[in-house]
Amino acid sequence: PSLQISKPQKGGLYFKNKKIINFFTTFIIGPIDIEINVSDNDSKIHYVKILINDVAKKNFSEKPFSWTWNEKSLGKYTIKIIAVDYSRNKATKTIDIWKIL
Repeated sequence: PSLQISKPQKGGLYFKNKKIINFFTTFIIGPIDIEINVSDNDSKIHYVKILINDVAKKNFSEKPFSWTWNEKSLGKYTIKIIAVDYSRNKATKTIDIWKIL
């Protein structure tokens, strides 16, 4: 599968789910929609999974691949996305972020 995290983007400052400016790290204030683009030319996507610090938060079996992270949070986190197609091929992407509120 081909996998891209379209939001949040690396190196952005986000406030209330909107990118305000480019920043030296990914910093999020408030809730954020995690948006994922996934495609596969050979097989359909079986599922997509979102993990925060290796804790599963959302599983998808069809589009749209978007989830709102609105838990109160403070600190550094790793968002990990796993996409698996019906041929059992897997793609993984991660992004490290800082989040408050």
